[in-house]
Amino acid sequence: MSTPLPGAAHPPPSYDDRRTPVVPTSVTVAVWSFRIAALYAVGSAAAFLLWVRGTLGDADKAASAADFINDRGLEGRSAEVVRRVADAASDERWRTVLTVVGVVFLVLALLAGVVYLLLARALRRGRGWARVVATVLAVVSLLWLVLGPQAWLWVAIGVVGVVASWRPSASAYLDACRADRLRVRQGRP
Repeated sequence: MSTPLPGAAHPPPSYDDRRTPVVPTSVTVAVWSFRIAALYAVGSAAAFLLWVRGTLGDADKAASAADFINDRGLEGRSAEVVRRVADAASDERWRTVLTVVGVVFLVLALLAGVVYLLLARALRRGRGWARVVATVLAVVSLLWLVLGPQAWLWVAIGVVGVVASWRPSASAYLDACRADRLRVRQGRP
């Protein structure tokens, strides 16, 4: 059992044969949480785009059904409902808005995925700024909670990564990496 360094709030990390700090479990958990959050963001965007595509396809089917009803001269409550749905679905503004929202959501999700992957890589390499940026993004992502259960899972995955990155073992690892980089910059063995 190692003792904390004087003035340090956490025990020093262990080192491997090459004198580099060994990545603690808390950093590994944080890195994988960020990777999973990146995949989840991109997967959610893909699912949303599939939904948009299906919705637009359903609108085309409703328009075809309305044409069929009109061609045959059918009347009644069901025919009227189909006509109204087809009129709403064929509105070009609705299609444009849905397409734009889908594309914007895809771009934002891809951007979030890239940011999560960059944070995971930086944290794994011992960069302390990565957990600060992840913490800020986690606080901002709390706004997504209003979107419902699907967003709750994404936010929870990110929060798990942030909490893991602030564990004492992660702090010791980041401190050791910073000291190692300083040692190399100063030319010391």
